[in-house]
Amino acid sequence: MPVFAFDVIFQHDNGLPEDRYVNGWHFSGAGPFSPTDYDNVRDMLADFYTDAGTHTNALSLYFTDEISSPAVVKAYDLSDTPPRAPVYESTFTFSPPSNSPLPFECAIVASFEAEKVSGLPQSRRRNRVYLGPLSDNTVATTGLINGGTTTAIVGALQDLWDAADTSVSWDWVVYSPTLDSSYPVHNGWCDNAFDTQRRRGIGATSRTSATF
Repeated sequence: MPVFAFDVIFQHDNGLPEDRYVNGWHFSGAGPFSPTDYDNVRDMLADFYTDAGTHTNALSLYFTDEISSPAVVKAYDLSDTPPRAPVYESTFTFSPPSNSPLPFECAIVASFEAEKVSGLPQSRRRNRVYLGPLSDNTVATTGLINGGTTTAIVGALQDLWDAADTSVSWDWVVYSPTLDSSYPVHNGWCDNAFDTQRRRGIGATSRTSATF
């Protein structure tokens, strides 16, 4: 079945194109697809970030309010010839808290993979998204990610899997560009250590100097 890449794009309040934060997801379906079918994936992804679902808090409550609502969702048909034009674009709103931000390079990794099989490297059957920019309410006294945050992320992954499982049009998949193959998502996890994404850092706004 055709595979579609869905990018969820969060924009820094400064509006600069280089200060966008993108999470990439993949879904497959037989098609042909109507705008309502694409809306279905947008709604699943919006719920991943904004709906508490079966867990305690919505993930957007762990983001910084230095990013602007709405988030943008763009879909690309991976069977199209690169560079690909989006086949769909929409938005969803979210409400981050007014807490102090962590450095914008800080991210939390949500990982998910296909079922293990013999003969194929599992690294090519695994995807991840880097969640953030983050608020300081994600930090435990140990300096690691607190348990409430990791529980919310794993709960959101479960709810996304459940929503895709009941969809009549779409399957949530892991996609390997190396193999140009997709596989149904089987399980997911979130470790309690922060990740550093240097490309997400914003530029300096001032410089303090000394002459010696």
